[in-house]
Amino acid sequence: MNTTNLNRLKVVLVEQNKTGKWLAEQLGKSTCTVSKWCQNTVQLDLQTLDSISRLLDEQIDIQEQIKTDYDHIQSQITEIESELLNDTMDMESPRYKELIRMDDSLQTAIFTMYDYEDLKTFFENNVKDEMNKYQYQNLMLELEEYREK
Repeated sequence: MNTTNLNRLKVVLVEQNKTGKWLAEQLGKSTCTVSKWCQNTVQLDLQTLDSISRLLDEQIDIQEQIKTDYDHIQSQITEIESELLNDTMDMESPRYKELIRMDDSLQTAIFTMYDYEDLKTFFENNVKDEMNKYQYQNLMLELEEYREK
């Protein structure tokens, strides 16, 4: 699967002459965890991202972060769906079932990462024009349903 850098943590640390070890000490995290964040192998949660931004005096643009995450998840979904549409794939195969599970979890992942109002604003400003009216209404219904859980 295509890997895209989802955060600029490593770049910001270098720009500010800080190390991963320094950041780990400030946050009370292991250097291994910070290294994974810097390499984009593991993504940090918004609370930690906010703490880091305060330590590094960086402003977080939540709408830009949502766009980055949303685009990344959509590209993963597209890859999965193109593999699912492969004529040679057996619908009973373990790989097919795994891809369906991944597709479902990715579709709800974006809902778990951000506040409802931030997501609603993002969808209204960025996604609405990319989808037909029916797709957009379904997306907003899914967001409402997730909010009620």
